[in-house]
This record gives sequence, C-alpha cells and structure tokens, in this order.
Amino acid sequence: MASAAESEPESSSIQAPIYFFIEPANVSPGMPPDPSQPAKGITGYPMKIYGATGSSLFGKTLRVTITPPKVFQLDASPEAESRCPQDASARVVSSAPARRLPPTVMDIKVSSTGRFETTYTPKVDGEYEVVIEGGGQRGEKSFETETPAFEDECAEIPEQEIDKEATQLRQTVCKAVDLIEARIKTIPESPAKTEFVKQIAEFRKALHEAPDCDDPPPWINGVIHIKKLHQIEPRTRRATAGLTKQFNTWLDTARRANAEAPRALAQLSTGNVACDQLDVIVNGLKFCDFYLGLLVEPGKWLIDWAKENVPTKLVGMVPAVNRSPAIKEAIESAWKGATTFYEPKRSGGRVSIVGVEGHERELGKQKMAFNLSIYAANRIFEQFCQQFQGPVSGSMSVEIYENGQAWWTYTVTIAGELVLRYPRNAKGDAIALTGEFLGNATSFKSWDNAVPVLFPNLAMGTVFRTLRIEPYAMNDFGPLLKNPLAGSNLPDPNPITTTIEQGGLITRYVLTPAFYRVPVRGDLRGDTLRIELQPAALDFDDRRVKVVQVLLPVLSLWPTVNDYALPYKGAHFIMTRAMNDRPAEFKVKRTGDTMSIERNFTRERKTAENKGNYVLKVKACNPACN
Repeated sequence: MASAAESEPESSSIQAPIYFFIEPANVSPGMPPDPSQPAKGITGYPMKIYGATGSSLFGKTLRVTITPPKVFQLDASPEAESRCPQDASARVVSSAPARRLPPTVMDIKVSSTGRFETTYTPKVDGEYEVVIEGGGQRGEKSFETETPAFEDECAEIPEQEIDKEATQLRQTVCKAVDLIEARIKTIPESPAKTEFVKQIAEFRKALHEAPDCDDPPPWINGVIHIKKLHQIEPRTRRATAGLTKQFNTWLDTARRANAEAPRALAQLSTGNVACDQLDVIVNGLKFCDFYLGLLVEPGKWLIDWAKENVPTKLVGMVPAVNRSPAIKEAIESAWKGATTFYEPKRSGGRVSIVGVEGHERELGKQKMAFNLSIYAANRIFEQFCQQFQGPVSGSMSVEIYENGQAWWTYTVTIAGELVLRYPRNAKGDAIALTGEFLGNATSFKSWDNAVPVLFPNLAMGTVFRTLRIEPYAMNDFGPLLKNPLAGSNLPDPNPITTTIEQGGLITRYVLTPAFYRVPVRGDLRGDTLRIELQPAALDFDDRRVKVVQVLLPVLSLWPTVNDYALPYKGAHFIMTRAMNDRPAEFKVKRTGDTMSIERNFTRERKTAENKGNYVLKVKACNPACN
C-alpha cells in the first residue's frame, strides 16, 4: 500500500516549498541557533527536523529522506598515526573508494495546523542532505556534524598570531607605564611620592630588560617546540590537546585586550582633580598587573604540562616497533624545549636557553606592578584622599505603546558600585566630591510585537518562528560568577570576577560586557551629601536586541523573513529617571570613624506612549562598606 506522500498527485501549478528547520535536538532555549546560518550538530547526537506546510497537506503524511555523506574506511592494520588533516602524510587509508552510507527514509504526519517534527541521529562526520516531499511539494536542506574530540585533538597552536598579540600586550604595558610616570609629576610632593617615583623608574627599567618592550615573551619558543613534537610523532597530539585549547582561549582574550588597548590608554590621560589623578594612577598600575598576568600565564601552562607529560610518557605513545633511538632523542629534545623555552633556531648554530629563571623574571615584573598598585593605593592615595565606596543595583522595566497597544516591553538590570573621592584635609561648609557610578548591565530581557502593530501590511500571515538575540550581559556568565571555592584559601577560578578584582577600573572597562561609567560631582555639607550625574563616559546604550521572524503568509505560503533591531537605554538613563531627573541627596550616618549613606529610589513614569518603572539602590561608606 503506498504511503500518503507517494499517493498524492503531483501538482502542475507553482506551489510553496515545504519550509523546515534543522537544529540540535538538545539546543538551549536561551540560545537558539540563527536560522540564517547553516545547521551544525555533533555526530552521535540527535538533530531535530521540524517545519510547516500549506493547508493542502494538513493531516497528510510526508516522506523524509536523509542522505549521509560519503565516508572512507581506514585499514585496521597498520594503525593510523593521526586522524588530523594536517598529518595527512602520516594517515593510513585503504585503497577502497569513498562510499556513501544508505539513506534513511521515514514518514511523518502533518498536524491539523500544518506543523511537523521528527529527529534523526547522525552516525558519521560530514554533510547530510535532507529532502521532504509530499503532495507535489518539496523542501531541501542540509546540515553538518562533527566529532568535537577530533577537532580538539587536531587543533594547532597558532604561534605566529600568539607572538603578535603577546608582543602587543607588552608594548601596551610599556606605554601605560610612560603615561603613569608622567602622571606622577602632577601629585603633591612628599616622601612617599619620592619613593614612588624611584620604584616606578625601577619598574620601567625592568620592562626594558630582555625581553624588551618590542619582544615577545620567552615562552613563545616553547610553543614552537610543541608543534615540533606533533611533527615528530602525531600521536602525541593526545597529550597536548588540553594545552592547545588553553592557548587558543588565551589568544581570544589577548585579541580583545589589544583591540581595546587604545581606549584603555586614553583613560590614563583623564581627570584633572588631584584625587581623580591618583585614582587613575592606581587603576593604571592594576591594568599593568592584569596585562602582565596575561603574558605570564602561558609560561606556567607549559611548565605544568612538562611536569605531567615527561619524555617517557610521550615516547610510550609511539608503537614499540617505531621507537628508534632517533625518535626518542627528538621527542626528549622537543619536551626540553617546551619547558625551558630555548630558541630552536639561532644564527651561527647557537641556542639561547631561557629556562625557569626567565619565567621567574617575567613573574617578577608582574609582581612589581602589583606591589606598585598597592603602594599607590595605601601610601599615596590614602595620604591625600578619602572616598565613599559601596554597592549599587538598579533596574528599568518599560512598556512602549502605539495607538494604545503595547508593541515592545523590556527590562534591563544593572549592578556595580559608587565611588566618591575628596581631599583628606578638605575644610569648609561644602566639601567637593568627584567620582563615578561604574559597573555592568547584568541582564537584558525583551518582548515585542513590532511588525503587526507598527507595520501591519508586513504581518499578513502566521509567525512560524521568532529568534531573539539579546546583547551579552554579566548574567550570561552566571555559572561562572558563583565561586565554587568560596570560603577556601584557594583563588577564585572565574575569569570575569578575576578581571574585576585584579584589573581595576580600566581593565573592567575594556574586558567586561555592557560596562558603564557615569561620572558624578557632589558636595558634602554637614550631614547631607548631594550628588549630580554628569554625562556618561561610557555606557551600553548602543546595545540592541536583534529579532529574526519567519512568517508563513496566508495566501501564497511562501515564507517571509523579517529582521530588525530594537535599542536599549543605558545606565545613565536608568539612574536619571530613578532619581527623578534631578540631583539626589543622602543623609550621612556617622558611627565612630565611619560615615555611610544609603537610599532606595523608585519611580513610575507614564505617558500615552510609554510606561516605565525605575529602581536604584545605593549604599556607600567611608571607609568602604563591608
């Protein structure tokens, strides 16, 4: 008996294709794939195939044909040395031609509303062809799958790109120190300043010692030896896969840091008030500490890797029949180069061995930056300045209307801190303060019905799929923000919180998502502290939610894709609205030597076009709140 798909007569008229999507069956609801991009999955894990048809196929059956890619079959003996494309010369492949696995054919029922869905589990890596047919209608798509373990094992460490980015990081640190040194001349004279100037000069001298500001770190030679190890014996890739992943992750961070370096260096030239200048110096040194930390960390990875993967372990990955003295010697030489960082090629046949001592010198430079930031904060800043500091949080929930109908609603939440600085010996009825609100957006959430409300002529159909791509915020790193080692003596492993704690204001500015910095000016009169927001120095009001909407029109059923972006307001707007668009006053509470301020702002603002609810919670103490 023929299936419904086979029995349906072919139509001579032009009809809409069967429209469908392919995506991993276990995709996270919060991170759906972009329908405009090719579908990709993981071999051995199910793919979901789903879509919609015209009314003529409601309740009918469709035929789905899935054709796997061509595959090669490896000989069982001898053993293939590597599965990686770059080691093709080492691969052992049978002389049998490529063959294609048999297609999978299945029938699926269309619902009474035209929807259908099924799953398929791919067995081999490659590109799969999917054809859906029924009632004279047809849809075609393809998807690709791969095995991640192969990708991790075959990935290379791009030493030339790493060399370039590492060198630029060092150059940025040297430029930052030059700017900081110029800044120091503007602070008042004191014995602490004299000592500080001396320490900065020593730090600057250390940065220009080998390796110089224009030189890459010594561990780049160790990277070259890891690649040499792969060439000697491809099977050793299994031992270096984790190391390769670390370096590629590092490269992504280094690229971001270098891309934002000009903006970061510009921050070292801001601020005219004495306490603001000192704050810039402290944060500039924290910035140097963080960037030097990026330069030092890969050297530690190589040393740790060499301790775990001793030559005997690496040689053991070679089949006994291939363990010649030459192979053993070459592996041991590459291992030694990876841990001692000696340069593999030098004019005149000489080599330069950096060793652990060179790594220790690099650690010493970072330690100098850290100690200088502590000295600047404790001996210089605290000598001349005091500050209020404490946590801030806020939110904005908005509904926007057109002809009385809501077409867009969204909520933004923020978190951060308030810092207010003033001279330690300031006197008078009114003490001037300067500072800033700074932090990040923690979440963006939105809903809209923009097309039907604003452009009804474009909405003649059923919305089949809506994809919302929200901008990144701090809560997107939610699992990382919970320190699993809290309460222990071990360091926090989370790179985001480490950036915030170690790198200071400037590093947060360039490396954390949706960052804001809103300067404030204020005055302290007796028990009243008054602050006024200034224009934002940096805000996330350029963030947009991207919406991709697939519609199935009623008449033709040809799919229509609408895409548009909707803007968010920034932290300055949230704070201004919450403070009722005017300066804010706080009552100062004095307990012993501690002063504190605290206030919760709430406001609802409604017009014919929109309604907004604004919340801002502020607390700050001098000294800082516990």
